[in-house]
Amino acid sequence: MLSLNYCNLTFKSGEYLGDILATTAIKDIYLDGNNLRCYGAMSLISKIVEECENEVIRKELEEKARLEEEEKRLEEEAAKPSWERTPMEEGKTTEKENDEKKTKKKKKKKKKKKSDEPPKVGPFVCKLHLADNGIDIYEDGSDVQKSLKITRNFIEMIIKLIRLSADIQEIDLHNNTIGNMSAKMILNALEYRKLNKVGNLAVRVSEKIDKDLFNSIIKASKKMKKKKGKKKKKS
Repeated sequence: MLSLNYCNLTFKSGEYLGDILATTAIKDIYLDGNNLRCYGAMSLISKIVEECENEVIRKELEEKARLEEEEKRLEEEAAKPSWERTPMEEGKTTEKENDEKKTKKKKKKKKKKKSDEPPKVGPFVCKLHLADNGIDIYEDGSDVQKSLKITRNFIEMIIKLIRLSADIQEIDLHNNTIGNMSAKMILNALEYRKLNKVGNLAVRVSEKIDKDLFNSIIKASKKMKKKKGKKKKKS
């Protein structure tokens, strides 16, 4: 865990902290009360988002290869004389037995991994806390359209995290002015995540949006746990 709440960090810190997340085993980062703004926040998570996108591509290629291999096997099976073909029922039973054996082996491996394997190294993040960081649709007061575009770019990266990352558990954007459109995008991403069973995720946004939209985000996300402080020892 890395906690740098209220440390007067600016957007320049985003890139350095992003490199730390990308190259170390730090999985929880608390940066509440700083001034990263959209640029700093985007630099912070850019490598993580890129890794999420690459992981999706890898899985798609693996699935494509598996389907092609299965199709090839079926074609070869169909080309054999009838007396050489594998009986369907026998094949199903064997496949089921193999799956059960694989599952048992995986469970045994998982038990060993807890003690033997080193912690996972980034780029990934489990808890991302960016409350009160100057992320604002009116960031550039002289150019509202520019501010909206910058905020939208940041929110699109957050959307990718929500939709694609199985690691992410908490995203805190409280006390940032993201606007109704961005909030709606977050809600849609949460619904997509739930529908595709990606994993539970707690998201907190500012109340500075439509009330019904705010309540819908609360309902769609997991309740965020409060960070526990150290208890003072009794003298």
